[in-house]
Amino acid sequence: MVVGSSISGWIAAELAVRDTTRLSSIVLVDAVGIQVEGHEIADAFSLTPDELSALSFHNPAAFRIDPATLSPDQVATMAANFQALGVYGREQAMRDPKLRRRLGRVRTPALVVWGESDGVVDPDYGRAYAQSLPNARFELIPGPVTSRRWSSLSACSHSCGSSRTASLLRRQSQEHPRNVDPMSQSR
Repeated sequence: MVVGSSISGWIAAELAVRDTTRLSSIVLVDAVGIQVEGHEIADAFSLTPDELSALSFHNPAAFRIDPATLSPDQVATMAANFQALGVYGREQAMRDPKLRRRLGRVRTPALVVWGESDGVVDPDYGRAYAQSLPNARFELIPGPVTSRRWSSLSACSHSCGSSRTASLLRRQSQEHPRNVDPMSQSR
């Protein structure tokens, strides 16, 4: 199973399009990467950190980072990460215009999870993502969700205030166990 959130969700979708022989399933959490008319992705490059946080978090104050508390290494890492994001996403506005069509070839089961509070990309964009994948289901997480920053199963579950997302991911994993690589059996 491959789980990706935001831009890593885009990467997970691209992986699924290219080769699914080792994927049992994919989980996309508030993923970007496709073009959906009428549902624009917020331009992270034109927003201040506080503006982006307001779109990314249900309660942005709880996740605000005071730049004065960061070490020079942390500042350099954040700048390098943002620069890398620009290399991959700025020119294309965080989407590949052809990806949505190509997703129709993916036969791997998919779970598309969306936070109701996502202000970077609205839930209807997520529904369109799920509709683009032939074997996908869409799950909307209601209420206060820190949707854009889910980086692990526990963080995802914690941010929902319940174990609903953990349950969804566990079910996805159980319904679609890891594919066995036939080459590994001959060794």
